[in-house]
Amino acid sequence: MFTFFFIFFILLIASGILFGTFIFHHSDEQRPKRLLRHAEAKGYGFEESGLAQLHSWNQRSPIFQTGDNRQIMNVVYGPYRDVEFSLFDYMFQHGEQTISTSVLAFDLKNKGMPRFSLWPQKMIPAQALLLPEEDCVPLNLDANNMQQHYRLHTASEGTARLLFCPKTTDYLTAHPDFFVEGSGNWIVLYQLNKRRQPAQIEDMIHAGYQMLRALRLNDSRVNFEDDTEDSDSVIEERNSSTEIKT
Repeated sequence: MFTFFFIFFILLIASGILFGTFIFHHSDEQRPKRLLRHAEAKGYGFEESGLAQLHSWNQRSPIFQTGDNRQIMNVVYGPYRDVEFSLFDYMFQHGEQTISTSVLAFDLKNKGMPRFSLWPQKMIPAQALLLPEEDCVPLNLDANNMQQHYRLHTASEGTARLLFCPKTTDYLTAHPDFFVEGSGNWIVLYQLNKRRQPAQIEDMIHAGYQMLRALRLNDSRVNFEDDTEDSDSVIEERNSSTEIKT
């Protein structure tokens, strides 16, 4: 009997040590080191401090206009196929709740997109956490009952209708997975209050890139005229026979 309790006691201690090691390895204190190892393995850059990015993104789109005590940290960045990306931890305070989210941003280089926010209906929180920008108005798209899947606001209705063409809405209604906000040369994607583990980073970058393909924003031949009236907005479409592959 003594031997049984002794063995049980040893196993209990060993289990506690293993569990403690696991918790420590996955703690916020170790997160920068884990992300750095992942970035180095993939050939990406890494910056633990995101102060410069915070100044750059501040007030740029709804996610960066909400809450208090905003922070950016653990920035992984580099080229992915034909675009440049940054993926970082973003935190802010909303009342007594701390929101922590992985944000993926693509630099689209002289794209001149209309300003818009595209939020999946099934993921919008019940409380008024996000608000569209003041000059952005709701836009309903008839194709595929888009409004049943997303809430879309834009400051440029005519150009937005060109961006969200029927082929694009086909993809979006089948993949209502991300909050998407864009303007000018940047587009950001996130899932509210969901922070990715280092092993999940590649999956998020890949999923985000598929969204770019659906919007045709990875195509250098698709461009918008910035700062023009809707009636004068133009888009250079690629060949309509080109299909979007997921």
